[in-house]
This record gives sequence, C-alpha cells and structure tokens, in this order.
Amino acid sequence: KKRKMSKHWKGIINAASYQKAVLHALKYPYYTVNGVFLGTVNKGTVTITDSIPLFHSSPLAPMLELAFSQVEQYAKSLDLEIVGYYHASSKIEDSDEKLVQQIAGRIHSRCEAACVFVINNNKVQEATLAGEFHSFNEKGVMVSNSNNVEFVEGREQVFSGLTTLVEKRKTVLLEDFDNHLDDVTKDWRNTDLL
Repeated sequence: KKRKMSKHWKGIINAASYQKAVLHALKYPYYTVNGVFLGTVNKGTVTITDSIPLFHSSPLAPMLELAFSQVEQYAKSLDLEIVGYYHASSKIEDSDEKLVQQIAGRIHSRCEAACVFVINNNKVQEATLAGEFHSFNEKGVMVSNSNNVEFVEGREQVFSGLTTLVEKRKTVLLEDFDNHLDDVTKDWRNTDLL
C-alpha cells in the first residue's frame, strides 16, 4: 500500500538511525555506501526509527532486490516500513545522482513521504549535519528539506554522541548487507551496535 504525502513534509529521526548511517560512510570512506531508513508515516510526517546499511559498492540489481526483500520483511516484523534512503558517494565531487534517483525513486513509489539523506564526505568528521535531507515534491522531484528535520534527542546530543561512537571505534563493528553476503554470520541489522 502506497503512503500519501501531505503538502508539508516533516522528518523526525532518532540518534541511532542518523549515527548508523554516518558510521557506515565513515567505515568505507573510499567507497559508495548506501542504506535505507525504517520508520512510520503519519500525515506527511516521517518518523525514522532505524537505519539499515546496505552496500559499500555499487550493487547489481539482483543483490539490490535481495537486500530490499530481506529489509522489507524485517521492517514488517517490527510494524515499520522503508521510509527513506541514504547515500554517500565514493568521490567527494561525485554525487552518483543516477543511482540515488533510481533507488530513491523505488522507495518513493511505495512511500510518497519518503526522504533521501545525501551524505557529504567532507562533513562526516564534523559535529554538524553531515549532508542534506530531501523529500519529494508533487511531481516526484527531490527537493532539499533539511530545515524540516528534527532530531528526537536534539542535534547537539546526536553529534556529540556520534563523536563518542567514533572514538569507541564502532565503525569497525558496523556490518552492512554486503558484509552479510560475504559471511552470513554478519548481522546487517546491527541490533547490538549502539
């Protein structure tokens, strides 16, 4: 069932969801990384409660299908859905726009209120927002919407918490779906990471 978007998009994200996405980018700074956000939608407000790291490479269509199938089943078991996508390019200048549009479009086709977080590799080490949040307008075009994103725990706490996680070397423990495909004992859900 496709979720409708209201005219006034708003995003709410918890610390763990944001931090896992940025830790994924930090773990693989020389690779393109991507993942999805899980959560709920209510009257145009997307509430992000988890993030799932998918790949640290450009995924082939069959691997992407397998990952989405597994993640959708996992989300459904938690009464959640895929409500967004995050992406960090391997090259600071390169945005991988075609891949972002393709995957984000797939998610948007199922959830009109979906969001996209494009991580800027220049900002992942800073105690600021490490990228730009986007939502989709009525024509299905991505538009910047970072001003309409709230952090449940407050921005300063989220950013200082991320610094602590990096100091504790949590990037080493983070696993993505790519890792799981190489070794099925690697848990892409990262339930014990944070």
